Amino acid sequence: MISISIHRIVPGFNNREAKAIQWLYENYQVPVSVIIKKLTGDSPDIEDLVSDTFLILLQHAVPFETIRKIETFLYSTARNISLDYRRHKMVVVARASEVADYYSSLEERAVEDAEISAAYHQLIHLAREKLPPQCREVFMLCYIERLPTHEIAKRMGITEKTVANLKLYAYKKLKKEIDPSSGSPLLAVLLLILLSLK
Repeated sequence: MISISIHRIVPGFNNREAKAIQWLYENYQVPVSVIIKKLTGDSPDIEDLVSDTFLILLQHAVPFETIRKIETFLYSTARNISLDYRRHKMVVVARASEVADYYSSLEERAVEDAEISAAYHQLIHLAREKLPPQCREVFMLCYIERLPTHEIAKRMGITEKTVANLKLYAYKKLKKEIDPSSGSPLLAVLLLILLSLK
C-alpha cells in the first residue's frame, strides 16, 4: 500500500500526482468493483469497467474539495458505467434475437421456395407430357427458355402465327386437365403458368 499523508490526497490528486492517484486506486478499486459486479451481474468485463471508472476520474477537469467528493464521483461513475453496460448488452441480445429470427425466416422462405420450385418443375414435366410433340416444343421454348415468339418461330422454322396458335392450343389443352374444384395449389400454379403463356 502506498504511503501518503491523508491531507495530501485531494491536492495531490487535483495535481495528478502519482502517489495520490495510486492511493485512490488501491483504496477504492474493491468497492468500485463490488458496485459494478452487483449491477452487471458478475460480468466478465468487470476489470475493464473498473479501469474505465478510474479513467473517467482522471479525465475529470474540475478540482475536488474532499476525499468524500472523489468517492461519490467514483461510485456514481461506476453506477452509470454499469447501467450503460447493461443497456448495451440488452441491445446486443435483442439484436442477436432479431438476427436469429431474420435468418430463421430466410431459411423457412428458402424451404418454401425450394418446395414451390420442385412442384413447379414437376408441373412443367406433367404439362409437357400432355402435349403433342411440336406443341410441347413451343411450350418448352416459351416457358423454360423464355424465348419471344419470333425467336421460337425462327428456331423451329415455322411462322410466328403458328407459334401463337401452338401456344394457344397448349393453353386450352392444359386448362382442360385442371379441375378447378379440387383446390390444389399445384393446379393453381399450373394455371398461372398457362395464363403467362397466353
